[in-house]
Amino acid sequence: MTHQIFQADTGLFYCPLPSAVHPDVAEITRRSIEWMTRIGLCADERRRRRLVATNSAEFFCRMAPEGAEDRVQIGADWCYWGFAFDDFWSDKSQEGARPGDFIPLVARMLRLIETLDARLCDGDPYLMALHDIALRFYQCATPAQHRRWIEAQRQWLFGVVQRSSFEARGRMPALDGYVTMRLHDCGAAPVTVMVEIANGDEVPDHEMESPVVRALTEVTWMLGAIDNERVSRAKEIHGEGQEHSFVDVLAHERGHTPEQALHDVVAMRDRMMCLFLRLREQAMHQASPALTRHITDLGHVIRGHIEWSLNTTRYSTVYGAGESPIGTVDLSSGWASAPADDRLEPPPIPSIAWWWDQLA
Repeated sequence: MTHQIFQADTGLFYCPLPSAVHPDVAEITRRSIEWMTRIGLCADERRRRRLVATNSAEFFCRMAPEGAEDRVQIGADWCYWGFAFDDFWSDKSQEGARPGDFIPLVARMLRLIETLDARLCDGDPYLMALHDIALRFYQCATPAQHRRWIEAQRQWLFGVVQRSSFEARGRMPALDGYVTMRLHDCGAAPVTVMVEIANGDEVPDHEMESPVVRALTEVTWMLGAIDNERVSRAKEIHGEGQEHSFVDVLAHERGHTPEQALHDVVAMRDRMMCLFLRLREQAMHQASPALTRHITDLGHVIRGHIEWSLNTTRYSTVYGAGESPIGTVDLSSGWASAPADDRLEPPPIPSIAWWWDQLA
């Protein structure tokens, strides 16, 4: 099969945040690979190589660069598990599974992490891996952090159910509905909770649940969702990935070409980046040490995700039938020195307009 080079147009990334990575990333990576192999996440050697090549440990190590090594390890293992589970379900969906088939599995997964009862795994390697991760988090997290982690899993899985519903209907979603879905299904909620757990210090509820910090956290999630789509779009165009994206939704809603829609997406995203920077400065004024560290790491989540995305084979390699690579995506990109849109006012998206209401 001919190996092709696919061009990717991501636009430049405006992200005036520092780069960082955990100093033990190599050892954490080695242990994650050992763990996922031992626990049975890979059905065969080809899938194992594909999963190893995602460098998922680096993904989490860039987001919690100062976390306790043993806790960062659990977060890295969850990232490998999450990508393996996502790929497995995507393949299953392509074979004709209905969205309704996923709902009982989601219910079982949530009950598993709520009860930590291994009997719910029923021999499924993905559930056994999730049980292992959930038990390890339970043993090191505070009760409040563990509660947040379970709720974050619920948000993520509900988002996946929403996406399945959109795709089953076969209609392009409206922008506001798509934003609500992506806020959850991008998987960023579990990541930001795991970053807090990795750091050890519990952020007090009155700080974590304050409107400013909640808005700052959701902006982090949405920036990750948009940046992910910008990087992965070329791969999806060539047959591997999601049915809808921000570019598709905006092009349909505004009657724009894909090129114009990408410009719209970058501008919308940069406006959110400017909001993040302003809210971060605002939230830092009277933040406790635990919250200060957590907010700092929200910046690492945004920057680290971009850096990892532009270098992982998850988005630079297109696979064909039988898991065989058929092409490489050219993800060479750059950093913007200024935002494409720096207005500190909400875009016409009702479900997230309240973020801008938090500006002092």
